[in-house]
Amino acid sequence: MATVTFNEVTIQGMKSVKCAGGCGRTLKRSRTFWQTLSPFNKNAAGELKTRDEIYDELRAERGAWMNEPETCKHCR
Repeated sequence: MATVTFNEVTIQGMKSVKCAGGCGRTLKRSRTFWQTLSPFNKNAAGELKTRDEIYDELRAERGAWMNEPETCKHCR
């Protein structure tokens, strides 16, 4: 059985925020957002997503993540 590898579309997200727990520490977080260009990744119309559609979705996902508060390990 052959292995099929699909191309990934990725973007990086980095943020530096104050702890939401109230201690005032500055926290740095990074995350990679990704999707694949594959026949299984379809848009609402049932068509294959283009690279631009995937980038738009990843930017929206990164934007939502950037606005989420973060809590340090000491305040959990």
